[in-house]
Amino acid sequence: MDIVCGFVGDMKLFADFRQIHVSAPDRKGDLAEAWTAQATEDRIAVAGDIVGITASRSRWP
Repeated sequence: MDIVCGFVGDMKLFADFRQIHVSAPDRKGDLAEAWTAQATEDRIAVAGDIVGITASRSRWP
């Protein structure tokens, strides 16, 4: 079994409005303050047990 970042178990994936959030089911953290200027430029933010990734653009009809 592979261990990624010391975490083994269930994870939750949420995707909406040009962002993908990956977290543990009982997550601790809030991405609201994690989106600094640098995180926005890098398109990835981390807060506690949550990782947020932005898409380059939405493809809405």
